Amino acid sequence: MAEERKEAEFNAFTEKFCEAFGEDLTGLIGSDIQIVEPVVTASHRNNLFDDEVPLAFTKCVSKDGSGTHLIVILPVTDAVVLGALLMVIGSAHIEERKTIGLDAEMLDAYGEIMNVANGILSRALEAIGAGGLQAGTTTEISIDDTENLPEGVYRLLRHHIAFPDGFGSGRVDIVIPAASDEAWFGGETADDIPDDETRDEERAQREIAREERGEIAEELEIGPIAVVDSNDDDRSDAEGMEDALGVSVWTFEPKEFGLELLEEIAEACAVIVEWDLSGQSGLDVLETLLIDERTRNIPVFLSSSAPTERIVVTALRAGARSFLMKPFDPDEVKRRLSPWVPFEASE
Repeated sequence: MAEERKEAEFNAFTEKFCEAFGEDLTGLIGSDIQIVEPVVTASHRNNLFDDEVPLAFTKCVSKDGSGTHLIVILPVTDAVVLGALLMVIGSAHIEERKTIGLDAEMLDAYGEIMNVANGILSRALEAIGAGGLQAGTTTEISIDDTENLPEGVYRLLRHHIAFPDGFGSGRVDIVIPAASDEAWFGGETADDIPDDETRDEERAQREIAREERGEIAEELEIGPIAVVDSNDDDRSDAEGMEDALGVSVWTFEPKEFGLELLEEIAEACAVIVEWDLSGQSGLDVLETLLIDERTRNIPVFLSSSAPTERIVVTALRAGARSFLMKPFDPDEVKRRLSPWVPFEASE
């Protein structure tokens, strides 16, 4: 009976993570990311390395001081792909970035993705009665690094990832040491851990809810996309996306931006703000939009013709939903905005 409860807790944990991570990763990156439910096995630490390829390693320790922890690992090359997607680096340059590996700026970008993963893992553990996790620190390790990844057998949850077209596929592994596995999934359990039948019913209910949200979206009249940009050509390009996007695009010069303009922007379904506005910072505009009660619930995206890793990470930490490359490409804009904008309602 205890073993059945342990497995039920574990299944609930893995299901919550897999579903939420795929959705949140798609929203963060702005492109569709498919996460396949994990293959669960026991694995010796050396088998976690493919052809001795270095790993991006993130250790997430329990907040309760017990020392229980889990580890998120993936080949450095896959971590670079995730970072590149976040940084709006095209597939044509991905092989070059793979040879560079996790330099400081790419490590920052990938670290943002791991912050998302850590939050989901923490909530998934809390949902089954275990404590939450502290934010983990990411580093690169080799097969010889037995300090970070000691010898032993681990419970391995291997998630395969389908990246957007042109970026191939990869994997994300969650590795749980034996002691932590026993502490989290082998002791007393909450009475409301769902059994297999209950989980199937909950999964079906989530599918119904998704369909209902889609039906509601189809009935909505989508507001315009507001673009604040100092470049005449970029504003013209933005207005030219209307037919491709199927929604109106309103453009504004930075000098027009002020408290009175917020009333107009409040009608928008999304706002795109240039990073380097003439005379002011796009971050200042972002902050204003996030604070003002009329616009604080509208998703805001920053844009630049030459975004660096530092710029993108700074924007995301400040509250931007994602980052857009200029000149604007309608397909890319649609991909990055679609998690928040129901474009299908306009089709």
